[in-house]
Amino acid sequence: MRATVSFRKDGHGIAYLTGFVNDAASASAKFDLDRGPEGGMYWNAVDIDGEIEHDETTRTVTFDFSNYVQKDGVKPGEASIRFGMEALNGSLSGVLDKVVIDSEHTGLIVDDDGPDDLGLHIGALPQTPHIGDHLAIPFTVTNADEQPGEGLHVSIETTSGLVAEQGVIAIPSVPQEAKSSTSVEATATGAQRVVLRLTNGRGRTKAAQVVEFDVTDRGHGEWLFFGGATVLTLLGLGLAHAGRSPNKKNSKAQLDTSDPAE
Repeated sequence: MRATVSFRKDGHGIAYLTGFVNDAASASAKFDLDRGPEGGMYWNAVDIDGEIEHDETTRTVTFDFSNYVQKDGVKPGEASIRFGMEALNGSLSGVLDKVVIDSEHTGLIVDDDGPDDLGLHIGALPQTPHIGDHLAIPFTVTNADEQPGEGLHVSIETTSGLVAEQGVIAIPSVPQEAKSSTSVEATATGAQRVVLRLTNGRGRTKAAQVVEFDVTDRGHGEWLFFGGATVLTLLGLGLAHAGRSPNKKNSKAQLDTSDPAE
C-alpha cells in the first residue's frame, strides 16, 4: 500500500488509515498528531518485516509498506480493496486535510511464503522495573501446522535504556510449541520498549510482540503489554499480502473517509 496523508495544522488526537481486502482489515497506519516534533507528528505501522515508525517534521507523510491479508480476506475470484480513515478523538473532518491512495503501487501480490501457522506469545511479567534490574521475558513459539517448524529465530530489539542479554535466540525445531526466555537490563529511566520478532530460515518475519514499560529509579514502574491482538492481527494469518502490485486487474479500490459515527 502506498499513500499520502495530510493533516490539518490545528488537528489533535490519533487517526488511523486502514486497508481492507474483502472487508478484512489487512494493513493499517497509526498517526499521533500530539506526538513528535513541534508542528509535525509521529506515525507507525507493522509490515511483513516488522514495525515501522517515524517522527515527521510536517503534517504530511507518504509511506509505502506491505502486510499479509487476514484469512477472512482470502477468497477465490475477484478481490475488493477499500480504504478507511478514522479519528479516535473528535471528528475526522477536524483533523484530516486529504488522503491520496497511489493506485499504481497499491494492490495484491500472491506469495507462497505466507506467515504459516507460527505464533509468538509472551508470558507473565511480574517484575516492576527500575534501574539495575535484570528483567526476565519468557516467551513461547507455537506451531499449528502438521509439520515441525525448523530453523526459526527470535530476535530481541530494545530502546537505548535497555541492554539485551542476547540479540538472537535460535529455535531449532518447533513440533507444537517451544518455550524459552530472554532478559534485559534496565540502564536508564523513562519509557522503554522491547520487541521480540520471530523469523524463519529465510529471514522473513512470522510474528512479533511488543512490551512497553516505564523504568524508574525509585523501585517501581508499570508494564504495558501489547499482545497478539495488537501485533499479530496486523501481521495477519493469510496466504497473500497487500502491497505493491504490477497487475491489479482483479482488484477494485475505493476510499471511505466518513466519520465512524456516521
